[in-house]
Amino acid sequence: MRNQLGLAFLACLTLWVGGGQRCLGVLANAWHIPDNAGDLGVNMRNPEFEMAANTTVTIYQGLQKYNNPGYGAANQTGGTLYFKGLTQSAWSSTALNWHTNGSPSPNNQYWRASFNTSIFGTNEVIQYYLYLTFDSGAENTYIYGGDGGSATTATQSVAADSAFTIRNRPAWLFHSGNRVISPGADATHNNANLWIKAGYIGKDGSLASRWADHASVYYTTDGSTPAGSLGVASGTSQAADLSLDHVEGDPSIAGNALWWQGTMSNLPAFATIRYKIGVWHSSNNEEKFADYKASTPNAVFSFSMGTAGDPTLTVNGLNADYTTTHVFVDENAGDAVPLAIQFSPNASNVTTAEVFSNLNRRDRVTLDANGDGIEDGIVPPDGNAIAAGDDSNYHKAYPMTASGQPGQYALTLNAQKTGAYRLTARYKVTGNTNWVWYSSNGRRDHAIVVAPRKARDITLYELNVLNIGAQGTQDYQRSTFADLHGGPGSRPYDPITNRFNLAYARDLGVNWLWFQPIHPIGVEGRQTDPATGQPYSVGSPYSVKNFFQVNPLMSKAGTRDAAMTEFTNFVAAADSAGINVMLDAAFNHTAWDCELDASGAYYFASNAPPAGEIRNWEARFYSRADAYDMRASVAGNIALAPDRYDFGKWADVHDVYFGRYAALVANASQTGAHLSEADWFDTSIGSESSSGDQNGHFDPVTRNVWRYFSDYILYWLDKTGCPAGTPAAQTARGIDGLRADFGQGLPPQCWEYLINKVRSRKWDFVFMTESLDGGAVTYRSNRHFDILNENIVFPLKSAATASDYRNIFEDRRSAYGQGLVLLNTTSHDEENYDDPFQALVRYAACGAMDGVPMIFYGQELGISRTNSFDLYEVNFGKLIPQFKKYNSLQPIFRNRGYGVDFLWPVYAAINQARGFSAALRSSNRYFLNQTGSGSPQPGIFSVAKYEQANGSPNYHDVVFAFANLDRNV
Repeated sequence: MRNQLGLAFLACLTLWVGGGQRCLGVLANAWHIPDNAGDLGVNMRNPEFEMAANTTVTIYQGLQKYNNPGYGAANQTGGTLYFKGLTQSAWSSTALNWHTNGSPSPNNQYWRASFNTSIFGTNEVIQYYLYLTFDSGAENTYIYGGDGGSATTATQSVAADSAFTIRNRPAWLFHSGNRVISPGADATHNNANLWIKAGYIGKDGSLASRWADHASVYYTTDGSTPAGSLGVASGTSQAADLSLDHVEGDPSIAGNALWWQGTMSNLPAFATIRYKIGVWHSSNNEEKFADYKASTPNAVFSFSMGTAGDPTLTVNGLNADYTTTHVFVDENAGDAVPLAIQFSPNASNVTTAEVFSNLNRRDRVTLDANGDGIEDGIVPPDGNAIAAGDDSNYHKAYPMTASGQPGQYALTLNAQKTGAYRLTARYKVTGNTNWVWYSSNGRRDHAIVVAPRKARDITLYELNVLNIGAQGTQDYQRSTFADLHGGPGSRPYDPITNRFNLAYARDLGVNWLWFQPIHPIGVEGRQTDPATGQPYSVGSPYSVKNFFQVNPLMSKAGTRDAAMTEFTNFVAAADSAGINVMLDAAFNHTAWDCELDASGAYYFASNAPPAGEIRNWEARFYSRADAYDMRASVAGNIALAPDRYDFGKWADVHDVYFGRYAALVANASQTGAHLSEADWFDTSIGSESSSGDQNGHFDPVTRNVWRYFSDYILYWLDKTGCPAGTPAAQTARGIDGLRADFGQGLPPQCWEYLINKVRSRKWDFVFMTESLDGGAVTYRSNRHFDILNENIVFPLKSAATASDYRNIFEDRRSAYGQGLVLLNTTSHDEENYDDPFQALVRYAACGAMDGVPMIFYGQELGISRTNSFDLYEVNFGKLIPQFKKYNSLQPIFRNRGYGVDFLWPVYAAINQARGFSAALRSSNRYFLNQTGSGSPQPGIFSVAKYEQANGSPNYHDVVFAFANLDRNV
């Protein structure tokens, strides 16, 4: 029962008590609350938000019919639902019909009426109010209000002016603690970057169709409950604006969800931060607070920035708890980057303090110093057993000295060898022989990524071997590796239809080529081509049948041996041309019928033929269906990849089991586990039939999975001219990098082992990961990878002004520090622009920034979303060039007036300018504002780049870069 009585009822009650007469002119105790599902089991507006262009919406109205104080029963005879679009001048109407008596109170009665959204525009704001008629007990009543409550009136104009509305307010909010801690202004403060997902943006994708256009976080650092509204904090609270980051790309019938992000800045150490997030639309200023419609509306979230007495550890001034330091070195030049480490145990009677790290010790990753039969990079020895100065282990303890500040110890280590490392600290106190570790009680290791300096100099070009030089969509028209460098049997060069070769890439200013996976593709489980009802003619290259062979289709002869020869010849030619080669591989999953090859037979089935399928010889290589923290037992219970339940499965690949770790999504009840920042790995073995703690199944089988994939890169280095023993000065030979497809799907500890093992062979090998989630997931990948292939494509697509671009770059600097971001406007599984000049505008802005600018093949020729390749497909709602079938660029090759002759020289000029300028490639930047205004010129992205801080321009590169953001100017 809802009590909506107001002053009219109180006046009536006074008359009744005083005179003993029934009150006339009393408004009904009636309600319509769209959020409310408690009365009828469904929302009183059903559906409440998820409305398409042709959806029937039912409006329920409640009434206290019986036992009204003062007048008893209110007998409703009917009524009317009035509705219209905001831009429509006239109201439509439909009659209310009786629905039910009771529920949840026997005093209540419910009426209903419906309308269909087909009479409104796609993004139209819908208005409605109700009119109730009575023959006794109450006067005719109008109901109006908002999603969370309603009011009554006797005046129709009041109800019409404050009608219920749909589509100009956030539909739902989901935060779930999505935040990342980053350094603040000094070592005693931190920033907290946070994200919230909100519905919706209209189907036309325009900013004007957003259901919310403002968002803020209200937070306190004194333990009090945060308060505020419409972006203004109250009490001791502070407020920070959130900005629209990107569209999720998971459309519902109401449109796409939006991700908003913002930062709580300079939060003090040792404080508990409490915060809440509000989202609203300026048209009605009705603010909703997370996690609205996600279990706990108006939720207050909290986290701790440490507690008094906790030890503090900093690296170059950065709080070390689950943070990352990125540095870049040239080992041939003898680079050494200092890391200043300070440690305050915040404890009494400290007798000694030490740093504990594997920094610079990658070459010991495969050693077994403690004799347990397991490489120390796979299962590290107990750190408690490693004494300071012991140089025989993968990790080493370094004594610290008093810094001169009370209770503080200091040490400087130099980063000299590339690799993915960890660092922590420990101390002892009087009367206790045990070490007290910084990385305990919820604190986690600091990560140090020492990347090859040349990673900063990459200009990347993504391509597909079969399609880039293809002459059509038939098998015999495909291109092969020989065609890409003019090798034996190659198709003759043609400046119109067969223009790509190494000279083309070099003239374009490209120095790295990223190939979509080059390996044989699985047959069983291959996806079906809707055009034919048969398996795709090529199949997805991300469904790998053999990691140690080359797809036979990439050779003229159509055999694996010939493909291997063409590939190795191509790499040798690329080495001679100064072009680096990056492979693409999905270690997270394989084709159903993936073969062992020699490496697989060695590790998993010594008596098996190389062509034997892994699933039939060692099913424990894979995860178990719907129990990703366990291993498959037979081919029949292998899980589809990935271990995620929030965006579906890839039906043509099986999930590889790498062990049990913090961010593993074990089953459908743990859908948020991929956001975990706990950073643990379970090295236990346990029972094969059990899951959970101490059932990590990390026995020789799973440890061999780590070795199998680490050997993958070493194998291809052997094949392409960089075998074991290659001098450090000659490691330019062979393949040069790996793009890890769905790299976030492996434990961080596995990537650290793999990266360090490979870098022990080729110190300047570059690792890039796909990690499109952003937020906590990409932050985790940043702790071991050189380059992040993350979700920048989405905010770039909606960027319009110089401020938008600045925010994009600043957000990533705040989240990833010096970690490099792939600056791509599209890729093989993202849409191109309808207007190719829009891609160029964004490439120009990205070309002036640190990171890795990337061209998707054909982009420099003017490809668009719909008419530049022979074939396209719809992938997760996006129209992308088809790569599971033979495809070609012939439509854009032959359409020279569309963009070829205009765009290519501009892309080449941008790349060549970047190649000549150390300043453009550096991370040192200063955004330029208009003189006097203190704000940027909206239509011009402008930045000053400099090679060295405080360096004289006589000796160090300084560049002022400007990019016109208006394609029509």
